[in-house]
Amino acid sequence: MEELTRRTAMMAIGGAAGLASLATGAPVTAATRKGGAALTPTTVDGPYYFDEKLVRQNITEGKLGIPLDVGLRIVDVSGRPVPQARVDVWHADAQGNYSEYTVTGDHIETPPDGAHFLRGTQITDQDGSVQFFTIYPGWYQPRTPHIHFKIFIGTRCILTAQMYFPDALSEYIYQNIPTYQRRELRDTLNVTDPHKAKVGDSTVGSISEAGGGYRATLELTVDRSADVPLRMPPEGHKPPYPPTLPILYGEARAKAVVPPVRVRA
Repeated sequence: MEELTRRTAMMAIGGAAGLASLATGAPVTAATRKGGAALTPTTVDGPYYFDEKLVRQNITEGKLGIPLDVGLRIVDVSGRPVPQARVDVWHADAQGNYSEYTVTGDHIETPPDGAHFLRGTQITDQDGSVQFFTIYPGWYQPRTPHIHFKIFIGTRCILTAQMYFPDALSEYIYQNIPTYQRRELRDTLNVTDPHKAKVGDSTVGSISEAGGGYRATLELTVDRSADVPLRMPPEGHKPPYPPTLPILYGEARAKAVVPPVRVRA
């Protein structure tokens, strides 16, 4: 597909934001609705969670990449902010690698280097908000770019979810920024990621330009009484990912990355 420019990517994001009000996102059912408010859907932990309780805003540890400010706001089903909640975040670096783990085939090992990059914890303020300073995440097979987070009240997890990003911006960054460039084509887009498909657009971050990087914000609606179990694969093994869809090329990829703007009649 034709190489994206930064301007084209941001224009595509603007179009996607306009479509968000027309899209249904994740289906709202009895399982995702409580007291009339749609709950943010829970998803899997993945194999790379590590409970380190590293309370810090800047989680980069010197990792290179496009600066990204992540702002999360936690509210309950009545729309009230949830203060004093613990929020853990973790994600891959520009080349798709996680700290704490190395992957060989289907086996995962913990390296002895002691690095904790791109992991951190914050406690929500009275407005239910936290902020992290990080870098734009890279991709790895077979996932679309994402940031993991878990939310706790005390020691009880009330939500495990993932923030996703507009494909147009990801494609621009991976094509043009040397830190992110790789020989192989990114295999999974938002439309071909089974985990993303389960939640629709409900956890796609709202993106804006911020200095030399970007800011991603997301409001999450939680059930204060929830108790979400830790759902990770057996120790040392990658998860059984759902079957992936074929890699998109050419015109099909271009349409998926920069979808045509639809106008309501």
